[in-house]
Amino acid sequence: MKNKLFLLGIICLGLTLSSCEKYLGGSSIGGTPSPMADVGTTYSAWATNVEGVGSIEASVSSSKSGVATLKGSALVTNPHLKTVLANIPDMVFTGEKVSLDGIQVKNTSAGIESVYGLAPGIIVKYDSNVGDTYKIAGSSEVRKVVSKSTDDDYPYGFMYIKAMKIEENHTKMGIKKINYWANHKWGLVGIEFIFDDGSSAKFPISSSTNN
Repeated sequence: MKNKLFLLGIICLGLTLSSCEKYLGGSSIGGTPSPMADVGTTYSAWATNVEGVGSIEASVSSSKSGVATLKGSALVTNPHLKTVLANIPDMVFTGEKVSLDGIQVKNTSAGIESVYGLAPGIIVKYDSNVGDTYKIAGSSEVRKVVSKSTDDDYPYGFMYIKAMKIEENHTKMGIKKINYWANHKWGLVGIEFIFDDGSSAKFPISSSTNN
């Protein structure tokens, strides 16, 4: 499925769900702008348990004070995911290629915050603890930290890293829940969508830069 982010991502990275609302409130993420928000940074993702999705990519086209504007694309042949994506404004279909531009994410040394694309608000603060929550702007829903590694136990490429898992209950577009995994050095490293029918789609994410 496409991940608008971020995210991602980003995710996944520039092709996820859209709330279609811009976050106009004051930022509370803190930290200094991350190199992961620099123009030219690229993100890629791949599906681990769903067929019909490939070549998921995104790049930072502009950046200001740590807020990166992303553009992304993916090849989608999965009929179920195509149906979900067709309901998201701003998606551009060219045959089996789906493109999206204008996702905005604030990426700093302190964490990641969705500005436009994913539901607006903090996705992760790296110094958070299990049980901490982040309010989603304009909604009663929250994102909640459900686990935080103390050992390098999350697979990332050819190594293992520490990761935080953030859970977001969702009620839009046939999606019941979104799970995010993040690391203080590598940013958003995974995103998973749990659908109303019990199926899921998980996407590991990698970036060409890091904190």
